[in-house]
Amino acid sequence: MRTFGHDPGKKIALPFDDGPDPAYTPQILDVLKKHNIQASFFVVGEQAARWPNILRRAVAEGHTIGSHTYYHTDDTQVDDGRLKLELDATQRVIKAITHRDSTLFRSPYIVESTPETSDILHPLDVVSQLGYLVVNADIDSEDYASPGVTHIVDSVTKGLEQTGSNVILFHDGGGDRSQTIAALEILIPQLEAKGYDFVTPNDLLGVPREAVLKELPAGDAVLAENDSVWMDVASWAHDWAWRLVNALFLATLLIGIFRIALLSLLVDRSRRRERGAMAHFQPFVSVLIPACDEEKVIAKTLGALMRSDYPNFEVVVIDDGSRDHTGEVVTQIASRYPRIKLVTKPNGGKFSALNLAIQTVTSEYVVTIDADTLVLPDTISNLVAPFADPGVDAVCGNIKVGNVKNLLTNFQSVEYITTQNYDRRAFEVVNCISVVPGATGAWKRSSVLRVGGYSGETLTEDADLTLTMLEDGCRVVHAPKAISHTEAPETAKDLFKQRFRWAFGVYQCIRARDVLLPRAT
Repeated sequence: MRTFGHDPGKKIALPFDDGPDPAYTPQILDVLKKHNIQASFFVVGEQAARWPNILRRAVAEGHTIGSHTYYHTDDTQVDDGRLKLELDATQRVIKAITHRDSTLFRSPYIVESTPETSDILHPLDVVSQLGYLVVNADIDSEDYASPGVTHIVDSVTKGLEQTGSNVILFHDGGGDRSQTIAALEILIPQLEAKGYDFVTPNDLLGVPREAVLKELPAGDAVLAENDSVWMDVASWAHDWAWRLVNALFLATLLIGIFRIALLSLLVDRSRRRERGAMAHFQPFVSVLIPACDEEKVIAKTLGALMRSDYPNFEVVVIDDGSRDHTGEVVTQIASRYPRIKLVTKPNGGKFSALNLAIQTVTSEYVVTIDADTLVLPDTISNLVAPFADPGVDAVCGNIKVGNVKNLLTNFQSVEYITTQNYDRRAFEVVNCISVVPGATGAWKRSSVLRVGGYSGETLTEDADLTLTMLEDGCRVVHAPKAISHTEAPETAKDLFKQRFRWAFGVYQCIRARDVLLPRAT
């Protein structure tokens, strides 16, 4: 491989790599125009396709264009076929934008003016066989690392003094090039004062620009114009797509801020009207626990209930066809605590277990908890207290994650505190709490029976019942002091299953109310 272009005189060529860049290439073009200097720009095809007008401006102002691969690919790390595709794609972009055929190429990541190792020489040989002239560099300004304007100036000055070479590498893309622009404003006057002339690679070869940046024949120009039209359309679409994404992001951000502000105002109103414990209101309460195969957790749940400070309640465990020893465990505990009762039935689902219990008990107020939920001593008292207001039909408890063990459960703990319990404080003010959770909630039995009880048509029977009661004109409130702890999914698989059930259940609730589309008859 032979090399050309080394000029013993004071001629300097300025190749710029990695552009075009919408922020920095136009500024560099302004500097060059100000000093009446032509340079060469080795473009990354992907960037040129995105910013075609910058490339057109560079050609119109007399600069030379070359290829720097399509994706700024390290040509020492790819096979010959990939390298040829990169070159062909970049060449088609250059032709489409400029209607010219460039024969110049600069290899990304390579600075040596006389490469010697086979890993560098082989791709350069492939490029040469395709008819390209490979432009190397003698002096690296090191501007790619943004080392500071002084360092860039010193690197060029020392390089010229020590080597006497004449190709100085700069970058107009690939990062913040503000230091490059500032360094050029210093270097160009200094070097011109020392008698240096700024030229392009074709000047070093002693040929006109048209020899390395050839105008296309008429037929090829027509094809290039067709490519140019599509490229302009693609660039326009890309530009507007980013504007749309930015607009959507901004709109989402503003909606989020508005939502937080509105919720904060509603939560403040909720706190000001927060009710006390109302110790004088202590009606008889039935605590309902639907259970299916819960022998591992039911004892802890019942033990927590037996430590409750509420004086007037019973516990009804509905064994919904368990295949383990849930019934035996409950029976053993009930022998020590007469207020615990066991009801057994064939498996029919949680909704059927709760409906059976609500129809069986005689108390006007019922509390529902899951078999893996642990209540605090004052949970029942705080759940029942709002019913002192005869207009209240259901009370939503404050559920927290009790098994915070890993990152997944930590995130869920934050979620329960914010998007569930905080939101419910706000929603209470406008009576739109959409779910009284089965894990910790309280209901006025007569209101539940009036709307037909729990439905088996959805996977989220608690949400469905809540929405049905709201449709019936019932009032649902939140009791933030009625705290309980539940078991959250500890693995991604279990979390996905839970959230899919929630999401699909909510969809079923909406679908059942003909909100989306009328149901088929």
